[in-house]
Amino acid sequence: MVVDLTAANAEIARNTDVIGDVKTLLANLTQKIVTPSRLNVRDFWTSADGNDYYPAFSKAISVARDSSKVGSSNSVYFSGRMPISKPLNISNSVHVFGDGIGTSILVPDAANNGIMIDTLNPVKLNDFSVEYSSPAATGTSAISVTCSDTSGSGLYGNSSSVFRDLLVLNASTSLSLIAAEAFVVDNLKSLLHSTTGIDVSNVHFPDAGDGIIQNCYLLGANMNSLAGIRWMSSGALSICNNKILTHRYGVLCQLADGAQTRQMFILGNSIDGTDIAAVAFWPLGRCSFGGVIVANNIFNLALNGISAPTPPIGKWINTMNVNCNNWYPNAPGGVYLDSSAVTSVVNTNMTER
Repeated sequence: MVVDLTAANAEIARNTDVIGDVKTLLANLTQKIVTPSRLNVRDFWTSADGNDYYPAFSKAISVARDSSKVGSSNSVYFSGRMPISKPLNISNSVHVFGDGIGTSILVPDAANNGIMIDTLNPVKLNDFSVEYSSPAATGTSAISVTCSDTSGSGLYGNSSSVFRDLLVLNASTSLSLIAAEAFVVDNLKSLLHSTTGIDVSNVHFPDAGDGIIQNCYLLGANMNSLAGIRWMSSGALSICNNKILTHRYGVLCQLADGAQTRQMFILGNSIDGTDIAAVAFWPLGRCSFGGVIVANNIFNLALNGISAPTPPIGKWINTMNVNCNNWYPNAPGGVYLDSSAVTSVVNTNMTER
């Protein structure tokens, strides 16, 4: 009997290819089975934790930090109302989300921060609330974003994070962007904050920014609440289509000492009930700013509309374009526009009622 070795080897090769394809298929199916689309915080809770979900959150976030591991995802999901005894720390690219209304991280200790983000990588938070059971201590933040180490990255802080469809209750500052660039804040509802709704800065490089704050509702606890939005640095900030109520200032621009930056767009906002000014500019030291546009806003019940008085350092804003704003003063003696700190200003189409 003569065996055709060529044909036999060809058949073996075909069978080997089939076995390889089956192994690949099984591996893919296994990966899909063991890798969830999200990590559920409740799966990390144990009876020993009691009513404290900090350990469960921390475990889920820790697993999510390395989504390359089999069985891991970078998305952390939770539902219901979950008290935490300590601030949640996020140090890598993680997505934390809930079911919207009724999904809450509860902060019973008024002296604690809520969520602390310290990473260069983008983080996404959406569809939940952070709630203090009583007014938070001054200086705390419901959500803070920083980046302690930027060495060798080519970046100037946390980059490209998104904060969308969030509610914060009883905070001192609801969202504190300490070192962030290219961020998006969309539909944040901050209720009864005692200091500010949103703080914006970049402590590593004051000209790094390109952030957007839009569609937000920022309600201060009372007229002693400092500002709906306080800006201290970062270039190219857009503040658009927000409702800001009950503060000393609606938007307060306090550029940091030694900073040089430009481009701010304050467009289409409704700013109500400000005890001092709807939009104010006052430097914290010797600095330089320019390229400001304030247009198509409504300043309702604001003692002053746009306030940029000359500080001790003299004129510090290069250019400002003020266009098509409506101002409804809350008391006699107010001023729609004080631009004495601005080198060049274009002022058109103001309507006073």
